[in-house]
Amino acid sequence: VFLAVLGCDHVENASVTSPNGDLKLGFFLKQGRPGYSLSMDGEEIILPSLMGFEFKNMPSMKEGFKIVKVRRDSVNTTWKQPWGQFKNVKNYYNELVVKLQEKKADERLLNIIFRLFDDGLGFRYQFPEQPNVDSLVIKNELTQFTFSEEQQVWWIPVHSENSYYESLYRFTQMGETD
Repeated sequence: VFLAVLGCDHVENASVTSPNGDLKLGFFLKQGRPGYSLSMDGEEIILPSLMGFEFKNMPSMKEGFKIVKVRRDSVNTTWKQPWGQFKNVKNYYNELVVKLQEKKADERLLNIIFRLFDDGLGFRYQFPEQPNVDSLVIKNELTQFTFSEEQQVWWIPVHSENSYYESLYRFTQMGETD
């Protein structure tokens, strides 16, 4: 386990690299607030960015956490798709699962699962089954994406007549998105 506690600011860290080693994701808890950063070949792409949630009818989950477990895994498989540009898709990534627990109140649990591929990063939140939470209504996701500079991005329109996941993607500068 690559878990370290640094300095008097009380920062807990975990990291994972892409299979080819070009990308490095750093996860951190700084004074109980979860966040991440991403670098490529040592150059920061996503600066330290915070994570969390606000809920309807329950306290937010954005601070007061401790790391209870860190798990790593590697996957290298190929899967076949019935349509698309390529029939065989390589599924090759290194995974970091960070299991968090609130230090106070209901001691709610939150897992953050990061996957680093050679060409990018994906992550998701997982709310494990737990005694103090039977359902959640998310009011606001607080995930930040603090880029080091203006980048070109793929995106779909959010507020248009065709606002759905099957919309045509656009490739523009971040500042041109809606």
